[in-house]
Amino acid sequence: MNPVKENLNPYEILRPFIDGITFEDENHPNPISVVVPTFNRSPHPLEHDSNPLAWCLESLLAQQNTNLAEIVVVDDNSADYTIQVVNHFTSEAAKQKVKLKLIRNPENIGSSRSRNIGIRESESQLIMFVDDDCVFDPRMLFGAAFTLDSLPESAAAIHVPIYHRSRNPTIINAKEVGVLDLDNGVIKGNFGGFPAEYLANPELNLLDTTRKIFKPIPIQTIGGIFLAKKDRLEKVGGFPKDINWRNSYREEDDLALRLRDQGNTLWFTPDPKFGSIHLKYGAVEQIGTDELDEGLAYKINRANVPVSESGNRVSPEEWFHDVIMATYVTLGRRNPRAAEEYAISIHGRFVEENNFAVSGVGTKISEKARRTQIYGQAIEDAKKHLNRLELRA
Repeated sequence: MNPVKENLNPYEILRPFIDGITFEDENHPNPISVVVPTFNRSPHPLEHDSNPLAWCLESLLAQQNTNLAEIVVVDDNSADYTIQVVNHFTSEAAKQKVKLKLIRNPENIGSSRSRNIGIRESESQLIMFVDDDCVFDPRMLFGAAFTLDSLPESAAAIHVPIYHRSRNPTIINAKEVGVLDLDNGVIKGNFGGFPAEYLANPELNLLDTTRKIFKPIPIQTIGGIFLAKKDRLEKVGGFPKDINWRNSYREEDDLALRLRDQGNTLWFTPDPKFGSIHLKYGAVEQIGTDELDEGLAYKINRANVPVSESGNRVSPEEWFHDVIMATYVTLGRRNPRAAEEYAISIHGRFVEENNFAVSGVGTKISEKARRTQIYGQAIEDAKKHLNRLELRA
C-alpha cells in the first residue's frame, strides 16, 4: 500500500493511536513555561466568546498534566481587549497553580523580539512557543516534553503538528518536513504532515507502545509551535533581532540555523495527539467544518473574518513580498549563491507560473504585472537589508 497514492485519510487510519488515549494521571517532572506573543487578537468584549487569544489560553489551561508552570503573554502593544482577556483567566490559572504573566510592550516591536522577552521572563528551563490564534490538543504539552526527553542530549527543540483549520494531517514523506537546504535555497515547513512511511505499519513506528506515542523525526528547521530548552536559546541569543517586516517571516528559520551551528539537533513529532489547530484568524477562505466538533467549527467560523491589523496578519501582497524578501535574507546571510538560486526558483513559481499561494489560505495574485512588481521590490529590499547587516558587522 502506498498511502500517498491511495489518498487515504490518515486520521481514520490512526484512530486507534489517537482516540481514547489520555495522560491525565501523568506528571512530567520538569516544569514548562508557555510563551504567547500576541497582537490585537482580542477585538471583542469577553461576553462575545470570539477572541482567539481567549481560546488559546483556555486550551492551554485544559492540558491533561501538571507540568504547566506558567503562561507568559507578551502583548505587543495591542489596542483591544487583550488585558481584559488575560485578567479573565488569572483566577482559573491560580486554581491550577499556574502563573499567568502579562507583559505589555510600550510599542509594537514584532513577534520575534516579543518572543525574546518571553524567554527572558520565563522561569522554567523548558519553553513552549505558541501562536495566539491556535487551540491545542489537551495532550500536547505532555507529549512534547515526553518526546523531547527520549531524544539525545543534543536535541534542543521539538516541533508539534500544526493543522490549518483542520484536525486531519496530510500524508507526506518524512524528508519533506522541516527542510532548510542552504545549498539549493529550499525551505519547507509541512508541519501539518504525517509521514507516509509510518502509515503502512503504524504500530512499528511507536516511541512508546503503552502510550501509543509515535517516534519523532529529525528536521532542519522549526516553525511556530515548538518546545525548546531555554539554555540553548539563550546561548544563541534567541530569535533574530533585525527582523523588521510585519509578518516576521523566517524568524524561526534563522533561529534554527544558529541552533544547528552549535551542534544542536531539531525534531518533529508527527503524533496527531500533540497537534494544534491554527485558526488563521483574519484570513477569509472557504472552509469545511464537517470533520470538526461543534466547538472547533464555531471557532473557525468566528475566525473567518477579514482582519488585517491582527497578529502577523498582512494583506496578500504584503505576504508575498515579505516571504520572498525574508527567505532571500535568511539564505543570503549564510550562502549568497543559495539566495540567488531561490530568487530564480521563486521567480518561476510566483511570477511566471503563479503557483505560489498564501500559506494555509491559498490566495494568489492574478495579474502578472503586479506579481512582477512585488517580486522585484522584495528582492531589492532583501539586498538592502543584507547590505545593512554587512555594514553593522
